[in-house]
Amino acid sequence: MKLSFFGAAHAVTGSCHCLEVNGRKILIDCGLQQGRDEHDDNALDFSPSYIDYVIVTHAHIDHSGRIPMLIKQGFQGKILTTRLTAELLDITHRLAEGRGYQLDESCNAPLLGYYQRRQAQDARTAGNGRLARNTLEKAIFHQSRRLVAEPAAALDVILPGDLELEEE
Repeated sequence: MKLSFFGAAHAVTGSCHCLEVNGRKILIDCGLQQGRDEHDDNALDFSPSYIDYVIVTHAHIDHSGRIPMLIKQGFQGKILTTRLTAELLDITHRLAEGRGYQLDESCNAPLLGYYQRRQAQDARTAGNGRLARNTLEKAIFHQSRRLVAEPAAALDVILPGDLELEEE
């Protein structure tokens, strides 16, 4: 067993640790550092393809904020998260399908991180389907704007760039 520290080693935010057990590499959190810039949040200190699993301990941005970057840079393993966050992601996919759209698989990690952060801010309202519906409606709007610039793009696919995942 081996434990490596890629974040929160010199500060209290930016949690990111890798546990290697029986040939598996398990990333525990992949968070943004907040406050003084002791670490570059735009770079990872390891190869994302090296990781088999990500466990998100809780939804704060300093534990999940760099997951979208992890995916973009090649992570293809599984993300283990809370039941409520996984349910919201499923609702978003079903709503998209019901409207004739499909969410590209690369939307999953950014949506998971966003829903977890929103749940941490307000568990009463972020755990319901309204958040998923509003997120999808914004994505459809942005997707239609993208189609004006890219007329040859697929009409029914929502990509990560179509997502508006701003904190409210």
